[in-house]
Amino acid sequence: MIKAGYEIENPQSGVRAIVLKTQDETQGNGFQVEYFYRPHSGQDLPAHYHRWWDEQFEIISGTCT
Repeated sequence: MIKAGYEIENPQSGVRAIVLKTQDETQGNGFQVEYFYRPHSGQDLPAHYHRWWDEQFEIISGTCT
């Protein structure tokens, strides 16, 4: 079971993810993951579809297109 604080990094792309909240901590209302992308790396989140939840993004610093 993944817990808050779990961190993983892709060494090839440099993308890092940290689990902030699990479903247990959100009373079953999804989870929160913080992603870190290297600036100007050309990396992005591939197009995908969620049948059961909405996905929201908040840009903390920098810009996104």
